[in-house]
Amino acid sequence: MSPNIKALVGRELTDGKVSRRYYSEDFIAELKSRADIVSLISEYVRLRRTGKNYVGLCPFHQEKTPSFSVDPDKQLFYCFGCGQGGNIFTFLMKIENLTFQDAVEELARRTGLPLPKAALDPEAARRSARAAGIRKALEFARDRYREMLYSAHGAKALKYLQGRGLSREIIDLFQLGYAPAGWDFVTQGALKAGIDIRYLELSGLSVRSRRGTYYDRFRNRIMFPIWDTRGELIGFAGRALGDETPKYLNSPDTPVFHKSRELYALHLAKPSIRSKGRVCVMEGYMDVISMFQNGIDYVVAGMGTAFSVEQARALLLLSDDVVLAYDQDEAGKKAVRRCIDVFREAGGRSRVVTFEGAKDPDEFVQRYGGDKFEELIENASPDIRFIFEEAARSTDISTVEGKLQVKDIMIPVLAALDSEFEISVYTTELSRKLDVRKESLERDVELYRRRARAGTRGYKNPKNSNTTGYDNRSRSSGKNHSVQGSIALGRQRAEEGIIRALVEKPELIRMASAYLDESDFAGNMCRFVYTNLASSPKLPEDHEVSSWIAEICAKFGPVDRPERVLMDCIRRLKEVRLRELREEMKLVQEAQDEQRLMAILNEYQELLRQAKSTRGDDYDSFPDDFPGREEG
Repeated sequence: MSPNIKALVGRELTDGKVSRRYYSEDFIAELKSRADIVSLISEYVRLRRTGKNYVGLCPFHQEKTPSFSVDPDKQLFYCFGCGQGGNIFTFLMKIENLTFQDAVEELARRTGLPLPKAALDPEAARRSARAAGIRKALEFARDRYREMLYSAHGAKALKYLQGRGLSREIIDLFQLGYAPAGWDFVTQGALKAGIDIRYLELSGLSVRSRRGTYYDRFRNRIMFPIWDTRGELIGFAGRALGDETPKYLNSPDTPVFHKSRELYALHLAKPSIRSKGRVCVMEGYMDVISMFQNGIDYVVAGMGTAFSVEQARALLLLSDDVVLAYDQDEAGKKAVRRCIDVFREAGGRSRVVTFEGAKDPDEFVQRYGGDKFEELIENASPDIRFIFEEAARSTDISTVEGKLQVKDIMIPVLAALDSEFEISVYTTELSRKLDVRKESLERDVELYRRRARAGTRGYKNPKNSNTTGYDNRSRSSGKNHSVQGSIALGRQRAEEGIIRALVEKPELIRMASAYLDESDFAGNMCRFVYTNLASSPKLPEDHEVSSWIAEICAKFGPVDRPERVLMDCIRRLKEVRLRELREEMKLVQEAQDEQRLMAILNEYQELLRQAKSTRGDDYDSFPDDFPGREEG
């Protein structure tokens, strides 16, 4: 979950071809009160009642046993199988691939609620006009590039594409073109067509020289149009035909194009991603196009830069089966390792394709065909297993030195995992392959976590951290370890239980604030929701927040006595922190840091007092393993 989720009501987060539209909170609230989530979802899913809730087969992944639940009281849905969840707007957005505003307008149409005129601020109108001008320039360039590809000037480029095995149908599907070698082919043509030079510059098509004249950014290159998720043209990538550098040149970031957000060919791949329940991520544009040519049409690529959490989340909304198929050289393997971290940080997992006999997926599929590559995808290794296999491949694990080297790589990776079950699975597998006792690996994982907690001295924001703990530059260092990943299961349950009680009865926030503040929460989403509830009893209309709340409501089930749940979870949270302080104290004593030891003792005393105040029965003043002073 993102640590900086913005509670935006009715606001589009990216520039669209129309102006941003705003609807009042009152209208959103009235629309929700009129709509019935059970009736809406029943249009897509056959539901049957079980107790207070309804269940059915999930529309977002294939399953035989119903795991999709709808809560009519909370107006939320959640799938225990794939983890998709949220409110009525979230469902429409996911099932119909709509923006928030589009979901609001569609729901208003279905309920018969008259849609008010959307508010439009002047700045949004200016952005919309600018985006329209940029797109007009891009579309002009695309059409000219495509004309040039099939002209005498583009003969070399067309021959190159055909030599890569691309049919006319695929070339046209991806709207490939050719930018001739001249300095102002697009610039002069667009000016003659009445396109303002400022839009040519803003779009990245034209570059201003020091003398104040303009020339084409793309020259003597095969042109790959880039689209957003709706299929709107937003930029280009150009592959050099000669010795020009760089080999691939992308449009710069513009008001409509942001490399860290977009995914190449996502609008073409999305239908198959949904139907097959899988997405395959590749490095290059040609890799993607070759896959489509060979019948594998659920593939996308990044924008030639480091894969971002934003891109990962966009894919995880469509499918939880993410397969990484990168080049097989060392640079490709390092990129895969970074992607593994990114998808873990985004809340998902990934699998990794490895192969021999070709340097990249494009070359492989040309040599061996699409069916063989489909087999590779089917048998792709889970992310953690891939890291182990790569580590084991680089050394001799039959030797003590080799075992220790692999252990130093894998312990940070395992320590950063959120799931205790997943840790158990992999420690079992690793102990068998390394021929060591599982208990020794588990102890090293726990020791690593303790040292990471002591090193951080509190919970910090894990944004942009290496969430698997794996880093090629410092394989055994804990500095990149995600603190979020090291949150104990007991702490996580206590924090989520507090939020569950407050969702059930928001007025309990006054009781909670007597014992808690936002710094008590290690989980980003728990902290975010608690902070919002402390300032307003209304939860933000954010589909990510709604999805998370739907998940914890489903996990906890009905809450008949929210006051008791709240106080129990507050006490447990304090007790978790007391245990953490005791572990930290042992390390501080070994380091003979008297100043830090006194600070921990004071914090421990205060926490102990708070924990006692949350329960009525007798409370042991100090545990046996507490190496401190007497209470009072």
